[in-house]
Amino acid sequence: MQWVMLCLLVAMVIAVAATAAHAVRLLHDRRPPAAPKKTRASATVVRPARSTHPARPAPAGDAPAQWDPADIAELAERFAAVAAEQARAHSFAIGMRLRVLAHRRVPLRAVQPAPAHGTARICFADGTVVIARAARPGELLTLVCGVHRAATCLAAWDTGPHVTTMRFAWNHGHTADLIAIGLDNSD
Repeated sequence: MQWVMLCLLVAMVIAVAATAAHAVRLLHDRRPPAAPKKTRASATVVRPARSTHPARPAPAGDAPAQWDPADIAELAERFAAVAAEQARAHSFAIGMRLRVLAHRRVPLRAVQPAPAHGTARICFADGTVVIARAARPGELLTLVCGVHRAATCLAAWDTGPHVTTMRFAWNHGHTADLIAIGLDNSD
């Protein structure tokens, strides 16, 4: 029995020693590297830390001299084509949502300020929210007054090549035209 206790005691001492050695090794690895010696030049010059991330490619306007101008032109064309395709998809998504709102005559419930200057969150009764700006100065104020006075619905919309225009109407022929910027989540 004494031998068993002695063996357990030796095993515990070895385990504690191994744990302590591992802890010392971890602390040694976490220690910051030694600071370089200060000289006059290094004391006055502040240098940014080196990044471990790979360098990002420079924009087309700052292309390195070794790039061929034909390659730069081809990249610019392809980026423009992708941007145009995304703009069509964006306009299509807004148009599909506006089609449902107009067809079902979903009433407008609120006009709330949006984060960008001159824009508003147009909130419909079904939870749809459209970010929009005024087509002409004063249109947002006209729409806010219309929402508080009468039931206001999306009367028409037009998806052009660059913008989607919404026309809201309420009683006595009042209208307001807004330009849809995008869809938003209801809060």
